[in-house]
Amino acid sequence: MQSAKSNFVPWTNDGCNTVRLDRLLDGKLPKDGWRSTWTAWYQKDPAVTFDLGEIKRIGAIRVYFQAWAREDELKSVEIAVGLDGKTFFPFNEYGEIVTLQEKGTWVEMDLRAVRARYFKISPKFQGWGHQWGEVEFWEISK
Repeated sequence: MQSAKSNFVPWTNDGCNTVRLDRLLDGKLPKDGWRSTWTAWYQKDPAVTFDLGEIKRIGAIRVYFQAWAREDELKSVEIAVGLDGKTFFPFNEYGEIVTLQEKGTWVEMDLRAVRARYFKISPKFQGWGHQWGEVEFWEISK
């Protein structure tokens, strides 16, 4: 889905640099390893909100990420949904995410055809922080 916009709290950082969140929606995957074009949050758990422009039926959200300090660095991901961008309803929390260190991989979260316009993604880290490369919303056709 190409028409999503994003905003976030807090600003992305890696201790000395900032990377814009629009890179999460550009369709380009970063290279494995340090640092490439990963959107990074060092020692912070962001809350990233995506506006799909209109209410859509979404079957899955996929996040391309890279674990850095430990294989289970992405501890969990909470998803909340909304219709107006102000009020969000908790949808689900996804955990037990384990992958190889320093290698990009996809994590897919089943949304069971939820209908919403706004999606708030709130990951929790253990270890270094977060490194994300891309976010995809898989729409279920009408």
